[in-house]
Amino acid sequence: MLASHPDTTGEWYQFAVALKDDDRLIGDVALRIDEDDPAEAEIGYSLASDAMGKGFASEAVTAILDYALLSRGKSHAIAWADTRNPRSLALLERLGFDKPDVPCRASMFKGAWSEETFHRMMAEDWAEIRRGPSRPDER
Repeated sequence: MLASHPDTTGEWYQFAVALKDDDRLIGDVALRIDEDDPAEAEIGYSLASDAMGKGFASEAVTAILDYALLSRGKSHAIAWADTRNPRSLALLERLGFDKPDVPCRASMFKGAWSEETFHRMMAEDWAEIRRGPSRPDER
């Protein structure tokens, strides 16, 4: 990864997810810029099973969305989530991804066929989410 750049179109770029305390690797978050639409960033993420349910995925996906949509100026991010992974589906929903009417796609994962659902986050929506609710004195 050190020899490549996250904005290289068509290539996945993986960022390590490590614990602050001991720098132990617990997963990764990945970014792929679409070759046909360089304004589109596809994200992916995975965590070790012992790191799940502790907020690390939320923190990592938030960081990659901040990077792609706020720092790099991509117009939107997409993610495909395995329908057998309720935690991943809940994470995308909790972060505010919308779920356009796109058919599921079949994919092979760990030797078994699965269905994945499509999710999207627009940059302007993410910027609003990150700003948080406006206070009455800001109106």
